[in-house]
Amino acid sequence: MCHTRFSLWRIERHHETTGLILRDLLRDEEVWLIDEALAKNVRPGRKMAARLIVPDRFAMTARVIVPIIPALMTRSELMEEVFIRAPALRSLQGKALAEDPRLAIGIYRAAVATGAMNFVRFKRK
Repeated sequence: MCHTRFSLWRIERHHETTGLILRDLLRDEEVWLIDEALAKNVRPGRKMAARLIVPDRFAMTARVIVPIIPALMTRSELMEEVFIRAPALRSLQGKALAEDPRLAIGIYRAAVATGAMNFVRFKRK
């Protein structure tokens, strides 16, 4: 759990073996995500904010994913909402922004406040 990365992600493509290849939009890096449910239910091009656990050469989701649904809110609108809630983040970019804990807090709060999380359903196993 010490090796987590919070960021804004774009689904690039399906991995040739299993899972998905994601682009970290703040660090401009790719990561191999192993998440069967996500791989079955999302298409390339979709964007999300999430914390990923990276134990090895692959990553796993750390439960809560904030979908960035263009019909509801663009990435820039989400970030503007985050900057309103945490103005100090405006001066940060790229990796520095991704690694600031206030970014995750701001995105989760903005997602709830704007209704972006209304379409996320949490299921118990």
